[in-house]
Amino acid sequence: MNLIKSIVVIIITIAFFSCSNDDKTSTQTNLPPGDFTLSVEDIATFSARVTWTESQNNSDSPLTYKVYLNDELLGEEITDNEFLITELESVTNYSVKVEAVNDYGTKNETTTFETLEIPELYFFKFYNPNNPCFYDEVNYLPNKKTDSIKRFSLCTPPYYDNIKYKFSYDNDGKIIKVHGTSNTWGTAIENYSYSGINVSKIDSYYGWGADGSVVDTITYTPNFTEYEYRRYHYGLSSYYLFETTQNYILNGPDDKLIQHRKNITYSYLGEVGEIIYDFEYENGNLIRISDSNGDFWDIEYDNAPSFITFSMSFASSWLPDHAITKVAGLYQHNDENLINDLNKIPEMFNHFNTNNPRIYRKNGTIIREIQYEYNIFGYPSKVMIEGIDDIHIDYIEL
Repeated sequence: MNLIKSIVVIIITIAFFSCSNDDKTSTQTNLPPGDFTLSVEDIATFSARVTWTESQNNSDSPLTYKVYLNDELLGEEITDNEFLITELESVTNYSVKVEAVNDYGTKNETTTFETLEIPELYFFKFYNPNNPCFYDEVNYLPNKKTDSIKRFSLCTPPYYDNIKYKFSYDNDGKIIKVHGTSNTWGTAIENYSYSGINVSKIDSYYGWGADGSVVDTITYTPNFTEYEYRRYHYGLSSYYLFETTQNYILNGPDDKLIQHRKNITYSYLGEVGEIIYDFEYENGNLIRISDSNGDFWDIEYDNAPSFITFSMSFASSWLPDHAITKVAGLYQHNDENLINDLNKIPEMFNHFNTNNPRIYRKNGTIIREIQYEYNIFGYPSKVMIEGIDDIHIDYIEL
């Protein structure tokens, strides 16, 4: 009898624990996801990276995640533990929610973050990591005006020799001189005279040793709507290269150039006549140039702050082409005839575009495309053009 009782107790005990284990297993396989922690990393001006720890999956069903920004679903069925959010606004507060999901429920965590302010960065250095022979560098004065533009050559023989443009200003901050030097290519000097706050005369000299020199003189009329431009060659034989009378029209609060009319009254090549350039702008960008011959050039831009923060000058057009010395902010525009004409228009020396040129077209046909990579503040950090080595850009804050 005692044996029978013992057997019954054993059977009941086994049955009890078996049921308990079944209940426990059943409970585990029907739970929603467990707790996890959420954080935001790599917060930048226009992007942020959301990361989270693995949620405990108390079920045999798949575990995935959803990401919400300000309650708007950005992604679902995510199996990774991070998500990059882009196309944000600077200095803006955002709420991000990550929701862990399985067949039996959800678990979510929420946090907030603020994107960074766009700092006022200034172009400092242009370089190609794969070609350490040269780099370009811009230095600034405490008042943020351009102090110098330099090209350094570190190889023998040099790709270019060392070249330097030095800018000088009066006590009111008006530019009075640009001095360009090069051991190989000669010297370029540009002097400015003023009537009040307006430039009244520009004298530009470029000399290359015993072979001769060229002098440009730009003289403005008293009403500053017209100037006379003369170029003279000195050397074994001295003669005028050309004489022109040029009219221009400025408009708007920034006095942007909207029309330039050049009348060539004399040329040693016999080319005389008139050509008119019209300029159109949008959001601070020069978007179209058209001339009286029926040609037109369109420029498309990105949405990033322009990397060109330094001054240009007439003298900079003399010495060998720097990667960074382009008139009117038109970096790597490959219509040299147009650029040469713009280089002779003083009002184009220091036109700064708001953004960076991306596509150049002439008469509707693409003549060059430019691609960029950007730093965390949205400024271009790398420039990529087909057929040209990639160029990297460093910045400084002033």
